[in-house]
Amino acid sequence: MSIGIVQKRILMLLLAGLALGFSRSPRQSFYILRTARKEWRDINYKQLRRSVMALHNFGVVKTKRNNDGTMEIVLTEKGKKIAKLYSLDSLEIKKMRRWDKKWRMVIFDIPEKKRQVRDIFRFHLKRLEFYELQHSVWVHPYKCTGEIQYLIYFFRVSKYVHLIEAAVISDDEFLKKKFKP
Repeated sequence: MSIGIVQKRILMLLLAGLALGFSRSPRQSFYILRTARKEWRDINYKQLRRSVMALHNFGVVKTKRNNDGTMEIVLTEKGKKIAKLYSLDSLEIKKMRRWDKKWRMVIFDIPEKKRQVRDIFRFHLKRLEFYELQHSVWVHPYKCTGEIQYLIYFFRVSKYVHLIEAAVISDDEFLKKKFKP
């Protein structure tokens, strides 16, 4: 099954709706809404109709006609799995205009029996441009709570991962040179 760009966007938007329903924090809700709004702007509506039909044929979404004439598009379980994978690819940490002089540290101790999850989690921290300060201690200068919470939720590792904000890291000059915050 090959999924195109428009179909990826549709899956992301449907997943955003699902994530919004599960979101507990206003900050995370606004992050989800901002991301979804950007995705909607770039969709061509002719392509949208074709793409939804293709996703329906793949069994990724299902449609339902309402009594008032509107139609709902809902992710199937298969669609939720695929959409979550694509949402990881678009995850990024925005640079702040002005650094608030706080370091964000992700500390984790994911057990050996979950080695594959640990390696993938580490890969995503690298992709998000975290710096490995020590083994399983990663640092970033910018706000990233929503992004890290998403990774924790996606990989189901909340028992093993902690996010810390610190005002001081001793001898952080090399970090400042690396990130140039």
